[in-house]
Amino acid sequence: MRVPPYYNRPGWQRFLSGFCIGIVFGWLFFLALFGIMYEKQVKTIEEQEAQIRGQKEMIMYYEKVQKEQNQENAQKLVIEKIQVEFLNAKELKLTELDVYELRQAVEKELQDLINKDIGSVTNTKEYILKAIEHKSYETGEMTYNVKVRQLYLTTTVEIFLELKLLS
Repeated sequence: MRVPPYYNRPGWQRFLSGFCIGIVFGWLFFLALFGIMYEKQVKTIEEQEAQIRGQKEMIMYYEKVQKEQNQENAQKLVIEKIQVEFLNAKELKLTELDVYELRQAVEKELQDLINKDIGSVTNTKEYILKAIEHKSYETGEMTYNVKVRQLYLTTTVEIFLELKLLS
């Protein structure tokens, strides 16, 4: 059996040459479209990266500004209110009037702290505690000393005291 010679037939020669030229042109067309599309994608990615860099710089700037503002605000915070709690008032069987009078006396001692900067009060808290503890407080016939158990310094000073009966 013998393979027929296709090179002698001009129809097949035109078909195969057209097929090869079509493949080459198709491949070139594909490369051109792919290149254009890829170029657009690269441009989009570069724009997005530039935008991300800009956003990160803005975030860093705003964080820096916020830290500065927080530091300024922390320095500007002042004491607005004083709360006094007695831990053992029920154990000593004090009346509400006695507790009220003792609370008023301690708050009167601490009245100078209102509208002062929290930072300066924090620096002098040992002196404040000693001033409270070394003073005796009277209600009716009884005299009490106090011992500070806890002290919280925020815009509201919370102080938890333990009463000791002197006489």
